Amino acid sequence: MGNLSNVHAISSRIHGIEDRLDLLLAEAGELMAEMTKYRIETDMDANVGQRALTRLAEMQSSLVEARLRACGTHSDLKKIIETSDIPFTCPKLASEGPKTQSLRLAG
Repeated sequence: MGNLSNVHAISSRIHGIEDRLDLLLAEAGELMAEMTKYRIETDMDANVGQRALTRLAEMQSSLVEARLRACGTHSDLKKIIETSDIPFTCPKLASEGPKTQSLRLAG
């Protein structure tokens, strides 16, 4: 049987990575909104800052891809636990209600 404290540490880390990526995505979205609003409020030409906006959009796309990869890693780790003899339930899912769990599993 594996060391349960190591499994908890791994679970905590993957959840932390997923959460930090979500925060980065949210922050990048807020920055995009601020940049475009500033351009409108200051009556700048539409081309001004477009390169920066494009780069930011590319960065957001990369963050979405990284979040997808983190979810895939999480799923792979879950399958490993399910097929091992380690008695482990994901603490984040265990602390959520059934409705939240269903939404998370559906997404």
